[in-house]
Amino acid sequence: MLLLTAAHGVQEWDNLTQELEDQISSEDIQEFVDSFRYTETYVWARPEPGADSERVTHWESGGDSADRHQMAEWLHEKIGYYGTELVGDVLGSGNFSVVFDCPWDDTKAIKFGHGGLSDIGDIYGDGWLEYALYCMKRTREGMNNPLLPDIHKLYVSSGEDWFVALIE
Repeated sequence: MLLLTAAHGVQEWDNLTQELEDQISSEDIQEFVDSFRYTETYVWARPEPGADSERVTHWESGGDSADRHQMAEWLHEKIGYYGTELVGDVLGSGNFSVVFDCPWDDTKAIKFGHGGLSDIGDIYGDGWLEYALYCMKRTREGMNNPLLPDIHKLYVSSGEDWFVALIE
């Protein structure tokens, strides 16, 4: 009889990555960001015959752009919408990513990289993925450095729209 057991957190990690892959795309992220963009259309009209044309606002939409707190709140709600508690509370956020508490291991955090609030607009722009791979390589080679973070798992979506990492 063969008995297979998984280390604590393996199934939870697989559930998290599968749900994110199924439910979140770059279109979702971009749609959220674009919903805050200010858009204005206008026409040139003459107030009376023979007068000079004047710019007249025809339609306005949106306002200030989304900030990192709004992105974190939206992402937390979007991930939590699918039933299980895949991520915990928001620990921090920036222009490129949101960090969540890990619900199955209180010594770890979950970093979701989206790249959505920057002018760069993709997950490779800030260099964090390269840094993460460097840290993981150093750890794998046995060259542990207390100044480098422990990155236990890293998953990049199939469309390379976003990434998720399990960090110390």
